[in-house]
Amino acid sequence: MRKIYAAVMAFAMLFCLIPTMKVNASGEALREIDTKHEYVQSASEPVISIDQFKEFQNEGIIGEDVSYETFLFAVNESNEAYEMLDRSDRFHQIYNYSVQSLSAGQLKAGDILITNAVNSLGIIGHAAIVIGYDLIMDIPGPGNTIRTMSSENFKSCFQKGWIKIYRPVFWDEGNAAAVWARNNYLNKKPVYKITMNINSTTETYCSKIVFQAYKFGVGRKAFNEYPQFNGSTVDMVCDYDNNFMIIAPYHLPISLCVNNVGEL
Repeated sequence: MRKIYAAVMAFAMLFCLIPTMKVNASGEALREIDTKHEYVQSASEPVISIDQFKEFQNEGIIGEDVSYETFLFAVNESNEAYEMLDRSDRFHQIYNYSVQSLSAGQLKAGDILITNAVNSLGIIGHAAIVIGYDLIMDIPGPGNTIRTMSSENFKSCFQKGWIKIYRPVFWDEGNAAAVWARNNYLNKKPVYKITMNINSTTETYCSKIVFQAYKFGVGRKAFNEYPQFNGSTVDMVCDYDNNFMIIAPYHLPISLCVNNVGEL
């Protein structure tokens, strides 16, 4: 069943020419918390300048192992994925199986929340994971650490945009991911920092927490294989096998075996 699902998803993504991201970026901060790091892309300029990028590295927000070219490429790929997620009819046909509004009692452990109500460090999007009954975990952005909140508070923080809910194909995987997130991040104080090391827990960011919960809490079976274009060839890749990458919020539904089950 899982192999059939993965094959269908891979074919659908290939057919729709969804951009793949070997390196994906995340650097979200709440508007209310950190407007200092918010930028707007112009038609003739990169999302962030080299000077801004170096400033982020000096401030410890972006790791020294991330090059400007890698980060800029990742930001652009992330924004392309956002455009498809937010506006593409074909993308909605694949990922948005329903548009029902879910209440706190309908959320399940391991549910992934993705919102477009954040635009920081040149990147749009924010991700969080449900770790218990009406208990959502995330990390807001630079200068902050792990926090938990109710679904009502989460909606209040991100009321300016949509909040989509993604759920693993198999319910027990969501529970396992939630347990891992609780055990490894709850009441811990990791530093908010974007690095290439996708496995570390001392330095993290929002979508990395979600990715790790499924990578280490569930394993390879939680991940899709998807097409990646390399010139004239197409390779099937699985992000579970990658230990050095930056994962964007909008790449999570591509990377993981999840369905969109509604909105918050």
